[in-house]
Amino acid sequence: MWNSLAAAGLVAAAALSPARAVADEAPVLRFVGSVPIADRAAGFDEPSGLALLADGRAFLSVSDDSHALYTLAPDGRLADRLKLAKRIDGLEGVALDAVGQRVLMVREEARELVTLDLGDGAKVRRFPLERMAGFAAIASLWAAGEDTDGLEGITVVPGADRVVVLKENAPRLMMDLSADLSTIRSAMILSADLGFLDDDTGDDRLDVSGIAHDPVRDAFWISSDTGRRVFLFDPAAGRAIGYPLVWLDGDRRREVHNAEGVALSADGTRLFIVNDDGAESRLFEYAVE
Repeated sequence: MWNSLAAAGLVAAAALSPARAVADEAPVLRFVGSVPIADRAAGFDEPSGLALLADGRAFLSVSDDSHALYTLAPDGRLADRLKLAKRIDGLEGVALDAVGQRVLMVREEARELVTLDLGDGAKVRRFPLERMAGFAAIASLWAAGEDTDGLEGITVVPGADRVVVLKENAPRLMMDLSADLSTIRSAMILSADLGFLDDDTGDDRLDVSGIAHDPVRDAFWISSDTGRRVFLFDPAAGRAIGYPLVWLDGDRRREVHNAEGVALSADGTRLFIVNDDGAESRLFEYAVE
C-alpha cells in the first residue's frame, strides 16, 4: 500500500542519514520517489499542508493561496476539491481526526484553527488562538514576530486528547492543545539546543513548516522550509534529529526546496512531504528504515 510511488515506476535509491551524531536506534530515511502535484487551474499551486486519510489511499492537502480542501491521489492527481468560505484563506496545515470525524486546518496570519466537522454536514468552525485558555502565558512570544511567522503545521495525537500545532518562527514554537481546542496546555520553544539547527541556515532564519505525529516512535516529524530538512523530535527526551531532504531527478541529486506539509503512514514506515514550489511542486516519498 505504501509503495504507491514506487509502483508508478519512480523508485530510486538515495539514503539520508541523520545530520548529527545520534543514538544507534535513530532511523534512516531513504528516498523512494516523487510525483508532480501542482494544478494551477484548480488553485493548487502553493501546497502548504498534508495529511494521510485513514485508509492510507489518499491525502488531504491545502494551498495557502486558495480557500479549498483538496484530496490528493498518490500518483499526484487531484481527486477532489471542497470549496470553503472565501474568508477561510491563508491555510497552512491540515490534519485528520478520524475519531472525532473532523478535518483540522490552521490559518497563518489569522492565528486561528478551522475545523470541518464531517459528521455535522461538513460544518465549519473557527477557533482563534487568542481566545483559548492559556494564551496569555505565551502572548509575548507572538508579539515579537511578524504575522507571516504565525501558525503552520498541525497534527492530531489519537487517543491522547491532543492537537499539536506549530508557530513558524520568531520563535519556533510547538503548542499542545486540548482536543476540543479550548485550551493551550503547554508550549515549547524549538531551540537550537534541542537540535533544531542547520549548518547552512542561521538560527533566526530556520523555520518549521509542517508536523506529523509518529505513534510508532512516540515522536513528531517536523519539516523546515528554509532548512530544507525534516526533524524527528522526541519531546520527552528533548532531542531533535535533523535529516537533509534530497531527491533524485533522474540521475541528478537535488535538495527539496520549500518543504511544507508532512505525513506519515500508520505503520511508521513511509514519510511523505509536499513542497511549495509553484508549478514545480511535488509529493515526495521516503522509506523510514
